[in-house]
Amino acid sequence: MPVARALAFGLALWLASSAALAQEAPPPAGEVLVTLDFQDADITEVISTIAKATGKNFLYDDRVRGRVTVI
Repeated sequence: MPVARALAFGLALWLASSAALAQEAPPPAGEVLVTLDFQDADITEVISTIAKATGKNFLYDDRVRGRVTVI
């Protein structure tokens, strides 16, 4: 579980920094802000959703398992 916790922590930091930047200025033209609200969600589904929303690839070990809440 330490890997899942570290990944969740990293995602939380990334989301928090993105949210802080989003509050300072409106999004550039053509970009959309999204709000994430996951309650007791499978961490792989959260990663997949963030990957689709950002157009980024996330690599994680197959052993990453767990449920997370991200608000």
